[in-house]
Amino acid sequence: MNYSRAVRHYRIQLILKRVRTYLYWLLVLALLLLLLINPHRSTVAGLLANLAGKCTGAVVAIFADNPQNLMAAVMPAMAWADESAVRSGPEMIMLALGTITRVDMHNPQNLIQSQIPFFTDTNTQQPEEGLRLIVPPDDERDKNARDHLEGPALVAIYNTHTGETYALTDGVERLNGKRGAVVQVAEVLEEQLNKHGIGVVRSDTVHDAEYNRSYIESEKTVQKFLEEHENLQLLLDIHRDAARPRSDSYIEIKGEKVARIMFVVGSDARMPFPNWQQNLAAARQVESKMEEMYPGLSLGIRVKEGRYNQHYHPGAMLIEVGTVENTTEEALRAAKLLGDILARVLKEDNFQNMHTESFKSTSY
Repeated sequence: MNYSRAVRHYRIQLILKRVRTYLYWLLVLALLLLLLINPHRSTVAGLLANLAGKCTGAVVAIFADNPQNLMAAVMPAMAWADESAVRSGPEMIMLALGTITRVDMHNPQNLIQSQIPFFTDTNTQQPEEGLRLIVPPDDERDKNARDHLEGPALVAIYNTHTGETYALTDGVERLNGKRGAVVQVAEVLEEQLNKHGIGVVRSDTVHDAEYNRSYIESEKTVQKFLEEHENLQLLLDIHRDAARPRSDSYIEIKGEKVARIMFVVGSDARMPFPNWQQNLAAARQVESKMEEMYPGLSLGIRVKEGRYNQHYHPGAMLIEVGTVENTTEEALRAAKLLGDILARVLKEDNFQNMHTESFKSTSY
């Protein structure tokens, strides 16, 4: 009797084990299907990358004495990148995830950045040839504002969401507490305006270490700009747009893919902002010049309910250069074109006449 019960129990356990196995595979297939049809694939890729990064610390403690074992434990996909190797089921799943999340399994740098986000540092990202960036020492980079030309600054540039970056290059959408690629975009914009002889002051202060306080922190930078530079005509907050289809995220100009640009203007829907129409007029003038010079580059102007610190200045606007579906190189190309456009607008008499010196109210 006891033997019969033991046999039945064993058979039941064997059946349950097989059922669990089938359920696991069904779950994996369901997840793959969801990833394939999910428009926010980049977000999922970022979550997977962050999870892998968190596991790295524990692995280091175990395998620190053996670098080869450490690399194998942290990034098993490195071994799977060998096309001659015979791959197991899990390896094939990882390759499929690589296709879906756009993490190149055969590119060590991209693979390392996706599995260990710590190595994704804006200082190590190299833009394409012709868009070389000069990164000053840390003590200079920490300065809030820098003038690069003699004479008054006409344009102020900063990033409220400093950690925003481009998922197709970095594997993640945001570098929490660090400077993302939008800071590089702001720097290229600054350099391009300088080439046109326009004075620029720029801040690379990290404002989004606490994301919910981003605009509270960037407000301090805006106030500092206005206190120290009374001739400012444009106050630009450079961002990266959220998820948008890849087909809408770039345009080809002279044979190169360039990230498209959107303008965001605040309104008085939530809080007092009596002069927001002046900001809208400034954005329309820039957007119109953009369409004239590079048709299709602009994604238009979006009026939103928040103020975004634009109530401090009539030439303040939020500019979204590209989306998460762009590469950093595409965004840097857009920044160069944006610099040419802004330079043209600033030299037009009707824009200079629109600037109002008395419009520097610090509260409403």
